[in-house]
Amino acid sequence: FSERYYKDYGARPAFDIDLHIKEQDWKESISVLYAMGWVSKFGNPYDLPNSDIHAHTFENGKLEIDLHYRVNHYHFTNQTKEQIWESRQRSPNDFILLSSPVELLITLLHGLSFNLIPSIRWVADSVMILKTFSPKEWERFVSIIKEEENAAIISIALNYLKDNEFYPVPSEIIQRVDQLNTSKLNHKFFLLGIRKNINDFKIATFSIYRISKSNNWNPLKTIIAISNHYKYLWAVNNNWKLMIVLIRRLMDKVFNPKRVITRD
Repeated sequence: FSERYYKDYGARPAFDIDLHIKEQDWKESISVLYAMGWVSKFGNPYDLPNSDIHAHTFENGKLEIDLHYRVNHYHFTNQTKEQIWESRQRSPNDFILLSSPVELLITLLHGLSFNLIPSIRWVADSVMILKTFSPKEWERFVSIIKEEENAAIISIALNYLKDNEFYPVPSEIIQRVDQLNTSKLNHKFFLLGIRKNINDFKIATFSIYRISKSNNWNPLKTIIAISNHYKYLWAVNNNWKLMIVLIRRLMDKVFNPKRVITRD
């Protein structure tokens, strides 16, 4: 963002660098980072693709890298994943970057989730991307939304930018987006993601559903993926410790059924 849109790092500083790799290269990429002196900030990242976690943080002194095998929290289709790689662009400084339509989509989806970063950040980022858009980029952007079935979410963001006069999003684009579908899964994930106070049991059941669906409802693969997911989240390194933590949490749920988590 700093180089491509803001033209000055001081105008758009960042705490880390995000690297996007293909899922099949995940373990090899981790080994490469370890060999270069990077260390895992927490937990064991090797089995993340068999979970519902989309990225992991590595650190080296004061520097941090977020390694992604998915570009964001939403589960994109295989077709979109391939198009993301095919549409990559090379910067003047020889960085390989995501295309502008993909960057806008990710910025809008991430910006509408609960986040500690002030909301003006996603607004500014979106405007800087949109200033570079041509009709070709708009067509590509709408085609991704159609494929991903997240139109209602994107419509909220585009209308917000237009109604508050941050950017004159073409009415034709908003009308086209409004005519597209939004999947129940994406809509539910969106509603869970925008709330400050959330019921942790609802998040757990939703994560388990997503993991099951992504594994085509295969019982063995689903169990392994759920185990990997919660071993990572709860920072335990074997299944026995996982079961102990699970029992404790279930007991807490029985005695405190209305307890919520406040994101802070």
